[in-house]
Amino acid sequence: MHWRNTATAYGLLSIGMHWLVALAVFGLFGLGLWMVGLDYYSPWRKAGPDLHKSIGLVLLAVMLLRVVWRFISPPPP
Repeated sequence: MHWRNTATAYGLLSIGMHWLVALAVFGLFGLGLWMVGLDYYSPWRKAGPDLHKSIGLVLLAVMLLRVVWRFISPPPP
């Protein structure tokens, strides 16, 4: 399999970025649901939202990279 998209199939990089975004979205959703149940004295009360924001910013960067990659390596028809 190729790194770049071909005329007949998506490349490894496109597939990998797709699944990375999907896992991050589901992970952020789960993390958000978990944070709702934290009590005031939990040590994760401050660390949870910081982790959520950090992963969200990385997700934004990967999504922007996906858009750029789509112009560099067009999808198959």
